[in-house]
Amino acid sequence: SRACELVVADEIPPEGVDVLFFHGRARGDEKALLHYTAQLLKNGKVKQIVLPGYDGQTFKQGVNWEEQYERGQDKYVSSVGRSGFAQILDEELEIVGYEAGLNGPIYFASAQTRSTKEENEAIAIYVAQFNEKQDEQIKSVALLAHSHQLPRAMLGMVATLNKNKSGLLVYTVHPPETDWDIEVRGSQEQNPMPRSAHALPEMKRIPTYQKKGDLASVEQLLKYYEKRDGGLERIKELL
Repeated sequence: SRACELVVADEIPPEGVDVLFFHGRARGDEKALLHYTAQLLKNGKVKQIVLPGYDGQTFKQGVNWEEQYERGQDKYVSSVGRSGFAQILDEELEIVGYEAGLNGPIYFASAQTRSTKEENEAIAIYVAQFNEKQDEQIKSVALLAHSHQLPRAMLGMVATLNKNKSGLLVYTVHPPETDWDIEVRGSQEQNPMPRSAHALPEMKRIPTYQKKGDLASVEQLLKYYEKRDGGLERIKELL
């Protein structure tokens, strides 16, 4: 639909965003996303990276993100170790030639999540807790996923923002190139099949979750974009 096109066509503003949230949950499908994450860090488009909390090798429930932040740029508390997504991202940062300096970028782990709805709720909680404790406020975030996953992610995020009456600026971003033929698991952990085969089932889930109230309506999405961008001109151009 046009609304899906609008979400996919969105992009990080020139000044960048405060936090990038890794919003892909398909295991084995993360390398391209993490490579693009490394490029965004190198180009100064993001300040923090929040990886999802379902990677058991990398994350543990109860990780104190505030302690991580106060200790500087330790990436993760030392007891968590460098494995899973964090290790891959380290490798990708080296590949793109990211100059990390002495400390490197800040990585944080969100709460453990099992669905798009839980991911969006974890983002809202993370931002609220961070802003409550820190002088430096999170005002803008970007959701990173493959293009066919972004409409559901953004519609869910708008629903969460409306529920919390949040003024957070949310953008969507995806790698500029996608291998549609590679076999990957879907967001529901389906058996591996070409990525292109996941696109239609992903779109078909949207009306189902909208009826449950987990996702915003198209009208609510357009209203959010109008408020975020200060008018409808950009939306009219894209549509």
